Amino acid sequence: TVRHTSPSKILEVQVPAPPLAEQKKITDILTSIDDSIQQQQRELQQTQNLKKSLMQDLLTGKVRVKVD
Repeated sequence: TVRHTSPSKILEVQVPAPPLAEQKKITDILTSIDDSIQQQQRELQQTQNLKKSLMQDLLTGKVRVKVD
């Protein structure tokens, strides 16, 4: 417990919040950033899968590498 704190005093505390329009803009920006991050993660996963596949082909001899 915290001394000198009561439920009525907690209810009196005002927490500032931006206007609803500004909150909407913030949400849109964060959603856009999140979508971009997810897209980049998918592309990274696809690239990593391709690398694994190509390495497997090289290591099994399925694909030969010519050295000049």
